[in-house]
Amino acid sequence: MDYLAVFPKYRNKGLGSEIIKLLREYMSGAGLIILEVEDPAYTKERDLKELQARRIGFYERNGCIDTGLRVRCFGVPFIILVLENSSIRSREKLWEMYRSFYGAVFSRDIVEKKIEYLEDEE
Repeated sequence: MDYLAVFPKYRNKGLGSEIIKLLREYMSGAGLIILEVEDPAYTKERDLKELQARRIGFYERNGCIDTGLRVRCFGVPFIILVLENSSIRSREKLWEMYRSFYGAVFSRDIVEKKIEYLEDEE
């Protein structure tokens, strides 16, 4: 799945949570389900920053875990989350899996130019 969204008039009725629940059930044997969520740390516009933070809160309330992995994919900074039943927790292994996914879709040259690991700012 590339993008999860609920049509505005149907939001706040539990549909997004139900989709996550169904995804978790359907993909229960996958071992790893990675989610990309835009990182509000890179957003200057207050309203957009709040929206991005609400999205992260939605995923966390629905059992997704922040892995600590931060990436920039085609210019967009993302926080990488996993569903709680995911088997891989190592940031390095997640990074390897993340890049390999894009490597299966795009050429090595594109992956090297467009998929980057963002170092911790701590």
